[in-house]
Amino acid sequence: MQRRVLMHRVTLRNVVTKNFPRRSEGREGPDISATFAYFAPSRETFKPYHGLSMKRLRDALPAGRENNHSVTTDVNRAITKLCGHAWIHRKKEVRNASMSLNTWGARAKNAFERTHTNSASRSVFCRCRFGPVRWAWLSTRGAQGTDTPYCATGRSSDHPRSLVSNDMNHLQIKGRIEEKMRAGNVAAPAITAFLGSVAKVIAGDSGTISESEIVPIASLPHFEELPGGSQGEDGLLNQLAVIKLNGGLGTSMGLDRVKSLIRVKGDDTFLDFIARQILHLREAGNAPNLAFYLMNSFGTQEDTLNYLSKYPGLASEGELDFLQSKVPKLHSETLEPISWPAEPELEWCPPGHGDIYPSLLGCGLLDRLLTRGVKYLFVSNADNLGATVDAKLLHYFAGSGFSFMMEVAERTGADRKGGHLARRQSDGRLLLRESAQTQKADETSFQDIERHRYFNTNNLWIRLDHLKEEMARRGGALPLALITNRKTVDPRDATSPNVLQLECAMGAAIECFEKTGAIAVPRSRFAPVKTTSDLLTLRSDAYRVTEDFRLELAPSRRGQPPLVDLDGKFFKLLADFESRLPDGAPSLIGCESLKVTGNIAFARDAVFRGKVEISNDSPDRQIVQAGIYDGVVLTLGDGSSIL
Repeated sequence: MQRRVLMHRVTLRNVVTKNFPRRSEGREGPDISATFAYFAPSRETFKPYHGLSMKRLRDALPAGRENNHSVTTDVNRAITKLCGHAWIHRKKEVRNASMSLNTWGARAKNAFERTHTNSASRSVFCRCRFGPVRWAWLSTRGAQGTDTPYCATGRSSDHPRSLVSNDMNHLQIKGRIEEKMRAGNVAAPAITAFLGSVAKVIAGDSGTISESEIVPIASLPHFEELPGGSQGEDGLLNQLAVIKLNGGLGTSMGLDRVKSLIRVKGDDTFLDFIARQILHLREAGNAPNLAFYLMNSFGTQEDTLNYLSKYPGLASEGELDFLQSKVPKLHSETLEPISWPAEPELEWCPPGHGDIYPSLLGCGLLDRLLTRGVKYLFVSNADNLGATVDAKLLHYFAGSGFSFMMEVAERTGADRKGGHLARRQSDGRLLLRESAQTQKADETSFQDIERHRYFNTNNLWIRLDHLKEEMARRGGALPLALITNRKTVDPRDATSPNVLQLECAMGAAIECFEKTGAIAVPRSRFAPVKTTSDLLTLRSDAYRVTEDFRLELAPSRRGQPPLVDLDGKFFKLLADFESRLPDGAPSLIGCESLKVTGNIAFARDAVFRGKVEISNDSPDRQIVQAGIYDGVVLTLGDGSSIL
């Protein structure tokens, strides 16, 4: 039994001109000339479109089969051979189909390769004849070398709706999204980037990266192998800009203020450490022109600038920050921008730190930096105090010719859920896979720290001139891998409408450039704070403050931080955490791991060594008193303290 494939009806010229405008029309878009063909019902098997060689395609067919239009159950496999994609909907069974599309696909593929030997754009419109003219978009490989699938009926059950049958509807949705973003004063590059993400969702792109598409990274150059670099002697620091990502609120810890204002050591916050690091670097490195900026969000800008006013020399040419964009939440079924009149601010969400690229371009800072002769950019998270400018890394990056370099570290048990580096099988390019981009079936492989050895520290080095060129070549936005989050419009109300929040990761840009690299760095360059467990580790004696105001692991830790697991029920919120540590953090310099379960507090001078587990079975708070706890498992609950 074989099946005939029927396609939704769509006008070829409409699809081409409305979704892939030609450069000759004065609009941005891939050059599609000489890349389309269709399958005709009579007289000639193939009709040319935009100059495609009809004769070569006809010659690819088996002898005597030029006018046979039947297709079989092998259609998906064959079209995958031809184009790399197959989004076909089987609707009607027929008997006696006489031509296997395996054969047709292989021969047509050869013909296409001969016709487009030097073309980056290979596409096919295939018409399967049964009744009126019907078209199916099978695949397009854009002139930029990226796959832009345009599907006929949707490739999976979670596809919002048929793209071809709703072609005009989706164009209207994009128009309404753009209108909302313009009304919200979002810069044009950010709008372009977001509409690119929307197009991926429409095309059925879930953003996942399967294990079968990638290969692990076996080895990388190591920081320790690099030759020493001199601070400031060759002027590289004066060609450098440092950007800290500072858009996050401490909501996960129960705060409604800037996360970087949390105290880390004594009364010093993240922002204090960052400001002192930059000022020290300018002085010690003889680099008065070293540029420094924060990428703030609308929720962090005011408090951040007010706090940093005590460092008047920190701003670069009067500027200290630029704003991250905002993007609309989309209705999960219709993809319309959500409307929530009760709290209009909930209609918007942050686009992820991948927004740094369109934001740099949109606010004009990228051009101003290039005009000033700034060539290199080092960017990292504000909550990672180990991420400072290192002369060895700067010299290595400047001499490498890389457009983009990622600092990675070897994964430990604490890093199983962090994004890892890999290499795409199809083109050999480095890529970043985040946990949100991992299919459930691949979660075991994703968390296998022996297989995928390196995780992204989010410390990135970028050539600004190359970034500007690449963004211009791609129409103003880098095509970053999509991260789709399904939430409710009001996160506090589970009954509010379901929405999609589309994000992109900054490190995903590693696959957008031709020449990229990665370098394995010691753990001392990665000390972020995501939870109160992380904060306890930093506040403890396992970390120390260096002369250049960095926080790094004590030498005796040999690059490995203690693994701390505090009970979220009692320690998740910063206020609860602080109340259980009134006299400061316990000693963890000799601790391998600390697990705390239940309602527990710590007195001054508690010292933990080796692997320690403490639990409290009772609802009453129990206090761990001063003393040395070496490799013990302790259970409290009788109302007494441990002495």
